[in-house]
Amino acid sequence: MTDLNLSVREVRIPIAVEEAGRRIVSRWSRPDTVQVSLSDAYGYVLAEPLVAEHDDPPFDRAVMDGYAIRSQDTELAAHHQPVTCQIVGTLPAGACWPASLQKGEAVRIMTGAMLPEGSDAVIPFEEAEICTQEDSGDQVARQDDRQEDKPHELTARTLVIRSPYKAGKHVAGRGSFTSVGSCIAEPGTVITSGTVAALAAFGYQQVCVYRPPVVGIMAMGSELLEVNQPLQAGRIRDSNSWMLDSLVQEQAIFPHRYSSLPDQWDRCVTEVEQAWSEVDILLMSGGASVGDYDFLPSLLKYLDTDILFNKVAMRPGSVTTVACGKGDSEGKWIFGLSGNPASCYVGFQLFVRPLLRHQLGLSDLHLPQTVARLRCSLSSGNAYTRYMRAIVHQEQEGWTVEPLPVDHPGMVAALAQANALMIVPPSEEPPEAGDEMTVLWM
Repeated sequence: MTDLNLSVREVRIPIAVEEAGRRIVSRWSRPDTVQVSLSDAYGYVLAEPLVAEHDDPPFDRAVMDGYAIRSQDTELAAHHQPVTCQIVGTLPAGACWPASLQKGEAVRIMTGAMLPEGSDAVIPFEEAEICTQEDSGDQVARQDDRQEDKPHELTARTLVIRSPYKAGKHVAGRGSFTSVGSCIAEPGTVITSGTVAALAAFGYQQVCVYRPPVVGIMAMGSELLEVNQPLQAGRIRDSNSWMLDSLVQEQAIFPHRYSSLPDQWDRCVTEVEQAWSEVDILLMSGGASVGDYDFLPSLLKYLDTDILFNKVAMRPGSVTTVACGKGDSEGKWIFGLSGNPASCYVGFQLFVRPLLRHQLGLSDLHLPQTVARLRCSLSSGNAYTRYMRAIVHQEQEGWTVEPLPVDHPGMVAALAQANALMIVPPSEEPPEAGDEMTVLWM
């Protein structure tokens, strides 16, 4: 048996939630970065700015199907005194016109095609008036032969123009969308499908992103059953590790969920030590209190961790414990979360979530919050800050909030019913109906 005095009771002095948060922040390190391929980049967070490597568009291009013209050829155009341009060919997207457009010439052009040299405006098909003439030689540039710029014979037609067109009409000029060197997305930006499109457009085959931490989840307690096991006398199914798994996945991190541990010291030491060697952050549910079989304090001592705190002045979740690795384990974290579902949930949202988001390179670390008016008076005051599961409603006069009728920390169903955590500051006098309360959106 591993030699450790399990009878020693640690000293627990509660600290304020804000102080607990400060202690965690004081031990944060700079997030790691990694290169990923464009095909894998979605959902990561940029660690370097996304910079335009070239102008967008990289050339003057048509934004509508129509006819490329020289605007100066239309300066004297009027309804009763039109000017004409001979259509000398067709230009699809992806091809290049082989010559400079001359006075009195027009080219039939498709959306996205590069304007022929000398042209500076496009007349859309919808506005074009065409006069068919006798057959004669006509030139076209096609995508499949753009390397040779071969001429092709088409029916000669004349474009009739009855009003002036300004330079740039229906044209996206080079760099008009984005100029070379422009910052498109800053570090800390989550890579969405739109970001992926920009990365591809500017030729990023590899992307520098923040490396998500490796997170492990482990529940402790001989009373725990797997989700597929039938209930037994004195035992319950493990729900906390599944809840933690989904909470971590909400941050686009896919954790490793270890099997739950029985209240057997040697087995706990073996499996926790193995998990500690495999992960950056280990989330442990249960075993954090002061019972005879609450092994977390002894495990933290065995692993030679630096305990930041082991009691927080809050309800639920006062036994939340946070420790950091030392020596070869520098940079690793262990979070000891309560076995009660609500306590485990609150501990995660207040302390684990900000760390995960920091490691991902994000700046918005905490749950979004708002202010809502209390619908009903509370029955009693409290010595610790309370995080009550509640329901926030949208009323005509604004947000209102009411706590769930039963707010026991062990009531797992309440987590599915609530949409917010209502913060109740410590006070001898309970809040009354109509008071403004801060609520955290779940």
